[in-house]
Amino acid sequence: MHKFTAFRGISIVIIILIMGLSTNLTAQNPVKPEQKSYTAPDGKLYWNKQMPVYIRLANSPTDPGQLVKSQTQDDTKPYFFDTEGANYIRSKTSVNADGTRSETAKDIVWEVFADGESPKSAANFNSDTKNTSDTKNYFGNDLSISIAAKDKLSGVENTYYSINGLPFTPFTTALQINREGEYTLEFYATDHVGNVEQTQKIDFSLDLTPPVTQHTIAGGMFKELFSVDTRIIFAATDFGSGVSDIFYAFDDESPRKYSGSHVSVAALDNGDHVLHYYAIDRVKNKETEHTFSFYLDKKAPILSSVILGDQFVKDNKIYFSGRSRLSLSATDDKSGLQEIQYSMNGSSFSHYNEPFYLPGVSGLHTVKYFALDSMQNRSETQRLIDAKYQNMVVKQEDLYADITSPALDFDFLGTSFKTRDTLFLGGNTNIRFKGADSESGINRIVYYIDDKPSAETYSLPFSLEYITSGPHKMRIVCYDNVNNQTSKEFHFILDNTPPELHYFFSVSPYTKQGGLDVYPAYVNVFLAASDATTGAKNVTYSLNDSPVKPYIGSIGGFIEGKNALKIFTKDNLDNDKELEILFIVK
Repeated sequence: MHKFTAFRGISIVIIILIMGLSTNLTAQNPVKPEQKSYTAPDGKLYWNKQMPVYIRLANSPTDPGQLVKSQTQDDTKPYFFDTEGANYIRSKTSVNADGTRSETAKDIVWEVFADGESPKSAANFNSDTKNTSDTKNYFGNDLSISIAAKDKLSGVENTYYSINGLPFTPFTTALQINREGEYTLEFYATDHVGNVEQTQKIDFSLDLTPPVTQHTIAGGMFKELFSVDTRIIFAATDFGSGVSDIFYAFDDESPRKYSGSHVSVAALDNGDHVLHYYAIDRVKNKETEHTFSFYLDKKAPILSSVILGDQFVKDNKIYFSGRSRLSLSATDDKSGLQEIQYSMNGSSFSHYNEPFYLPGVSGLHTVKYFALDSMQNRSETQRLIDAKYQNMVVKQEDLYADITSPALDFDFLGTSFKTRDTLFLGGNTNIRFKGADSESGINRIVYYIDDKPSAETYSLPFSLEYITSGPHKMRIVCYDNVNNQTSKEFHFILDNTPPELHYFFSVSPYTKQGGLDVYPAYVNVFLAASDATTGAKNVTYSLNDSPVKPYIGSIGGFIEGKNALKIFTKDNLDNDKELEILFIVK
């Protein structure tokens, strides 16, 4: 339905209100004045060219005069002016009342101006909001209509107008139209001798109603959330002059003109925004501004991975064992997580459901994964070159599988002794463990002595002097940084006991002096050592602080007086013992 009703009223400056008429009424007949003559203020006589002309002669201004009859035509038949404009009645010479000629000796001329042409009028629509569409004239709320008329001879006497079929009214001042609707203006002018202009008609419409604009959303939208792919489309309707332009702005921006395609939100910052928009029609009616609030979600999900089980980072490399699984997770604080997908070693991407085992093959492995939220924002870091996912943004991690056990060995620092299949260690012997791993590296070495449930952690070579002598067992376990392990075990006999020293004098003492035995000058001393485990390795001695020398036979040649004999012995594990003998020789 057209937005204009069939009737719209008008008002003119003198506040004449015309209401209640329908535009389908036929206009009243124009007011037609009678044909007449007119004497202008300057004395000129104007005669309607369509009126008959009769001539009377009078001897005074008040004398009714005598009708002049023509000798060549019917006495009652009038004549008409045949010349538009000035027509003349002429006497050859002017004569005074006494019959003498006038001094001027000029012809006498009586002018009558015949006026047979109608005046010409024109309507002027004064408005800054005029628009013509489909041959219709539309105006906004600033319309003022004036009518001007001109006449070549006798001059304009009246101008008449009619709005929407109302009776014709003399035009006196500009018409102010203030109600929306469709109008028909009819108007004409008359001159002073009754010539009437043919009625003119102009149709026009007054449009005071602004357009109505709506927006629609295309692309990614989830509740009140927009994605970077979201597009806003505007559509405006106007049943009057028609839509001229749509304007829009985000937040505090200046309004910009809508191109007619769509508006992208991709350039906006992440967060809350307000869309403002309105339309104007072709006569500058402006719509009340609309606002629409939304949240632009440009943040991708936060993506993380966790290796469940054995893992180790070395030189920016992530190592895992064949027992490890990879767990992927993502969070999104707005639209929520939609899915996670992953690819292992270039395979097709798969939907992630739960932690999965990493490949059990030694070497480098590459896992690529990405997450999407409900707005299709993609987790970021590195672009994947793949036919299907060419534009997908993914995260990539290089993982190294270490499924090889470390190498383990041990040796002894100091004396060890092995006979047949039996290993002997002394309390002073240090044990050293050695581990090696070319991938994730050694994490720790631990050892167990005998059947103790708790392990000792190895750091430096150590001795076993704190345990009791006798048979023992040692188990060593070496772990790499992803808990691959190697173990070894060996049995040994710990000998912490030094040999026993034995000495014998060749003769018996014959007396005592000061608590010491006294021997004759020819006495000799014999030495011996015994060890029940590994056996005595040697016996040495020093007499009266002389240099130590090996014992190879009996010892004699003592000095007279007090003698000090120091005896030393070691077993094959360097367990040693020292003994001093004090005695007197006379």
